[in-house]
Amino acid sequence: MATRSRKPPPPRTYVKLPLTPVSEGIVPLFTRRPPWWARNPGTAGLLVCDLIVTGAFIELTWNHWTEMKITPQSDTPSSSDLDSPAPASMVEWELRPTWQRFGLCGAHFLFGCFFAGGLLGLKSQFIRSVTILPNAAAATKAAATGTSRRAALAAAAELPKTAVVQTASHPKNVGWEFPLRSSWLEEGRDKKELMLRCGDVNSRWLLGLDGASINGKQCVSNDEARSLLINAWKTIRPGVATKA
Repeated sequence: MATRSRKPPPPRTYVKLPLTPVSEGIVPLFTRRPPWWARNPGTAGLLVCDLIVTGAFIELTWNHWTEMKITPQSDTPSSSDLDSPAPASMVEWELRPTWQRFGLCGAHFLFGCFFAGGLLGLKSQFIRSVTILPNAAAATKAAATGTSRRAALAAAAELPKTAVVQTASHPKNVGWEFPLRSSWLEEGRDKKELMLRCGDVNSRWLLGLDGASINGKQCVSNDEARSLLINAWKTIRPGVATKA
């Protein structure tokens, strides 16, 4: 029985997505308000607290981490003082060796860096909005060749579209642009989110549905947000099945 040889999968290519401005007049397909810790004031406050706590622990460890040292009395009692109690030993507190204090200070510093890096990483993964735009280059070409405004609008409706994803780390009205020709929706980690994927750039974005707005409509439940987002996606990408 002959077997069909399978071609090896193509190697993954990671593309750096361009940053694209988004006009405030365009209604985003998906929007969600970031939690307090993902907004700039909350993130800055947590980073300042992390800096203060880390610095305090480093200062306490380096200048005040001591160990007890017992020094016995060297004076021997004379024969006339045999009945008197033995002199007490001297107890002193000395700083621990430098290598011990340096090692613990390094651990405090690494913990503070891990906390800050984790916070910024989570902030960059929070999707604030997804906006659908016509391809900029194709739109410019259509506007240059269109004979009338109506013809230009009709041509723009048929242009290949792109999406701009804004995370909580992006400035206002700026986000990553990627093509929609190889994008699809699929299930997220649970029923509270959907995943937007793009095969051209091997990227994935988790769209949280709790408190989300779809095409400017505030959703009252996760199920409503899921249904509206899937239906809107089918309108944007007709004929492309979603995996959600």
